[in-house]
Amino acid sequence: MNTYLQRCRSVLKTAVNKIAVIGNESCDLDSVVSSIAFAFHLQHAPKFLGAWCKEDTTIFPVLNVTRTELPLKTEVTFYLKRQGIALEDLICRDDIEWNAERTLNVVLVDHHVSKLEQNIIGIVDHRPVENNARFDYAHTIELVGSCATLVGRVVLQDGIKPEQQEGYKVALQLLYGAIVLDTVNFSKQADKAKPLDYEVAAQIETHLQIAEETRSLHREQLFKSLVDARCDVSELNAYQLLLKDLKIISQNSRTVSVPGFPMAVQEFLKLPERKQHLDRFACSTGSNVVVLLGMKVLPDGSVRRDVGVVPIDDKPLAEKIIAALHACEEMNFELKEITCPDVEGTFYQQHNLKASRKQLMPIVKSVLSTIQDYTGVKTLPMFLYTAGVIGMSVAFFTLCLCDLHHMLYSRDLLLFTIQSSSLIKHLYKSGASLFQCLADIDGHLYALNMRLAAQIETHLQIAEETRSLHREQLFKSLVDARCDVSELNAYQLLLKDLKIISQNSRTVSVPGFPMAVQEFLKLPERKQHLDRFACSTGSNVVVLLGMKVLPDGSVRRDVGVVPIDDKPLAEKIIAALHACEEMNFELKEITCPDVEGTFYQQHNLKASRKQLMPIVKSVLSTIQ
Repeated sequence: MNTYLQRCRSVLKTAVNKIAVIGNESCDLDSVVSSIAFAFHLQHAPKFLGAWCKEDTTIFPVLNVTRTELPLKTEVTFYLKRQGIALEDLICRDDIEWNAERTLNVVLVDHHVSKLEQNIIGIVDHRPVENNARFDYAHTIELVGSCATLVGRVVLQDGIKPEQQEGYKVALQLLYGAIVLDTVNFSKQADKAKPLDYEVAAQIETHLQIAEETRSLHREQLFKSLVDARCDVSELNAYQLLLKDLKIISQNSRTVSVPGFPMAVQEFLKLPERKQHLDRFACSTGSNVVVLLGMKVLPDGSVRRDVGVVPIDDKPLAEKIIAALHACEEMNFELKEITCPDVEGTFYQQHNLKASRKQLMPIVKSVLSTIQDYTGVKTLPMFLYTAGVIGMSVAFFTLCLCDLHHMLYSRDLLLFTIQSSSLIKHLYKSGASLFQCLADIDGHLYALNMRLAAQIETHLQIAEETRSLHREQLFKSLVDARCDVSELNAYQLLLKDLKIISQNSRTVSVPGFPMAVQEFLKLPERKQHLDRFACSTGSNVVVLLGMKVLPDGSVRRDVGVVPIDDKPLAEKIIAALHACEEMNFELKEITCPDVEGTFYQQHNLKASRKQLMPIVKSVLSTIQ
């Protein structure tokens, strides 16, 4: 097996005909061993692939996780090492230049819907079929306890040649471990195992020469070792735990993250700095709501499940998810609310142990599908028009757009609101665009800010003759502090000042830097950190915005548009930036050797993220 995996790595960049076998994004044991064992089998017996496999085709497994996140999969690394597999021989998701490999054919295992849809040539999965699934290729989908069961059946039915016994022994050991773990050691209480799981497991035990009288004990010991490894999170903090087993759903400009824990949610809530880590996680994933799923396996093999629904910035969405969980007719989760003092969210003990994330995800997706999306630029004028109230409500909505909501409360603000409502009403009726409205409001804001600053300086007894110097010194100290990123790596910089837009199943992240994008691109391990960031945020495209303040107070801006797995979307964003009539960004392309993406020096220093975001939203609103 190691010889096969080493060969896969060595020819990854040079092989002409290649097929990747990739598991789902949770990268759990079932997903990993299914991809490794199935790729190994297809390389030696490609019957499943039909005409897709040529004589010189290299078929290799891909772990759907970044190299830096692989250690989070503790049961995976434990079991692979136990079977003698060297982790450095494995191919992780970020080892592949996906943009350069646009014609790479892909076989999905343990999932059947992917962003790589146009490249899929085969599927093996064991979960319910999603509504948007398409099957124009070889596929096997059966509701069994483990995907490894289906892979194992193919392997055993096709037969194993004597000269390949050694490699297949490792492959079958891998599959066997996943079957035992996913079925909770064939627990009647968990009710995961189906007849085919029992059948394939028994055939593997026969092939591995495990005596019938010792099989029960063997399974029990194997299950315990895997559960212990999965639950060994002693080296992980709360943030890493949130990433360890994660699913993310984005739809209609809302994002819900669903991390699963190898412990009770109640135990997670007691971890050090849990709140800070949860906030960081929500920021990095762009989550509006986080649904925490806990599963604790007790020493006797029984299971305890609990659930937490935590609103980040959208309490109504959290309440809708809770209501949908209670109302679900297909699967009664049997939730009993429990109190968690000093913790934001709603928490439950789950008494239906059969209900897992597999049943919860479609419920969350269904809720998100009912959410109305009013974020696109094109929908805003229609929203204002159909609302029928131009005055105060329009001004309040515009204040939200200007990031001023709840920031100022004063007589001046009330006056500003009234003035702005009249201004917007006049401009809107005369056919002005949103950008023109905001530009006029910016002028009013400047005057308002100057009046408020003067009032505060008077209150703080700052003499009029020293105010200019005082502001200058204060500004410099704050800019210096904001630009002091000496202790941050590239991943942390990407998270430092981040906006995320999700619409029509596409996600664009727009991080801003207190430095030039060109400087960011020179940081150590920049590519790995960018890949990790794109994974954690689910980004299809990342738009990098740099702003460097020079010693004389002048500003330099640059922009980078980096495609992650959707180059056409990146090209549409670039075209929209160039075509924008309301705000000319004055972009001049610059070359960045050995860096994927398109980069520009921005000569219009007034154009910032505030002007860029509606353009990106407008592009996303046109995506089918």
